[in-house]
This record gives sequence, C-alpha cells and structure tokens, in this order.
Amino acid sequence: MSERTSGRLVLDGAGEPPRVVRLVGSVSFGRNQGNDHVFGEDEAAVSAVHATIVQQRGRYTIRDEASTSGTFVNAHRVSEQELRDGDLVEFGLDGPSGRFQTVLTDEPPPAAEPSGLLARIGRALFGRRVD
Repeated sequence: MSERTSGRLVLDGAGEPPRVVRLVGSVSFGRNQGNDHVFGEDEAAVSAVHATIVQQRGRYTIRDEASTSGTFVNAHRVSEQELRDGDLVEFGLDGPSGRFQTVLTDEPPPAAEPSGLLARIGRALFGRRVD
C-alpha cells in the first residue's frame, strides 16, 4: 500500500477528552443540527453555521460562513485560509478550538460522506446520514 496524507482537527475538550474530527471532502461546523460537526447550544461563540473545512487536491482550506464571532487561524481572523499542520483553529474568540493535523496513513481513502444539501436532507428526514 502507498502512504497518503489525511487531515483531522483535534478539538480541545474543556475538561473532557479531545475530539478528533476526520476531514474528508467538505466538513461544516456550527450549532445547527444540519452541520457535519455540531457544537453544543452552550457554545455561545459558535454560530448556527460557523465554518467549513474543504479538502481538495491534498490541501485543506477553512472558510468562515459569515459567522458572528469569526473564525481564527493562529489568532488571526480569517474569511478563508489554507491550513497547515499544527495550525490553531478557533471558532470565535472564546469558543471551541483545536489543532489541525496532517497524518500519514497507509489506509485506503475513506469513502466520501454525503455533505451539503444531501446530508442535511438525510438528517432532517431520517435523523441520520444518508448513504
């Protein structure tokens, strides 16, 4: 098998174990249940639809989705930014944060999960992802 690079966001767990979010295709973050990664309602700094990380041709880019509190990479507010290994990503100034990591793996690429409209429809209708 050949090695390839994959990305993940390791979210700090404020008193809980860190959460690892695998970044495949397009991954949305926010408080709304239609997001791929949903933050709790108690995360006031996070907008309903806050940011999206897109994987394309081996690169990962974070895009702020017009959030109220902003999206930050290494303490700089961004509208769109390519991520590099070790970057600190913050969802609002006092919101959740995590480190972007690239990892070498010899696992086959994961199947792309439905995102965007299809994922939201599946969650709305069935309460789960639709394959």
